[in-house]
Amino acid sequence: MNSGYRVGSAFPWAVVMSAFLLSGCAQTSYRAYESALSATPLVDREVRYALDREYYADSPTCVAVMPAKGDVALKMATGVERSLARYLSQRVSRVISPLERRRIVREGGLDLARDDGRRLFAGIAGCAHFAVAEVTSAENTFVGVWSQRRIDLTLRLGRTSDGKILWRAAHVAERGDGGLPISLVSLGIGIFKAGAQARDRDVLPSMIDDAIRRMMVTLPDLR
Repeated sequence: MNSGYRVGSAFPWAVVMSAFLLSGCAQTSYRAYESALSATPLVDREVRYALDREYYADSPTCVAVMPAKGDVALKMATGVERSLARYLSQRVSRVISPLERRRIVREGGLDLARDDGRRLFAGIAGCAHFAVAEVTSAENTFVGVWSQRRIDLTLRLGRTSDGKILWRAAHVAERGDGGLPISLVSLGIGIFKAGAQARDRDVLPSMIDDAIRRMMVTLPDLR
């Protein structure tokens, strides 16, 4: 996974121009998880999801937020977990937050990487279901007049007793800024705006929050 900058002249300028022209036209579409990706990714923000029929038969009344997966920095993982917990609280009656989870793990000496550790955790917490986020990729591309952020997220909600996944969703969030260098003035403005976004530390947390909010739309409210 690449979570740093990618800088270079090989970046396709057609993509820069298309992203700039269509950046205000994106709409969110919702498709079956197994469906192919949209043929117009620059126009559509696509969320893919699947809801198992057992979700209603074994409706979660409590969901514990598990440690985020993926080769990501601790700060990003923490932000993903907190956002997931916040939006889950709008769907289920009780949510075990990352902070509470760490306390239970610490006091019980539990290993959540093991099946028996997760089952012990569920018993102590009185919480039969779990949710986990995975960051598949995170990129920050900078090419002078254009900066593009991209994060690929997957969410899963399952039953701790047997690990069955009852709901899952995936989404790629992208955000770009800059401008087309059609004049010296626009060149300067594009460089300034692109550089500002590339350095802005608030962009990625905002993208994570937006991505999880869009995916959570597909999870039925059971409160």
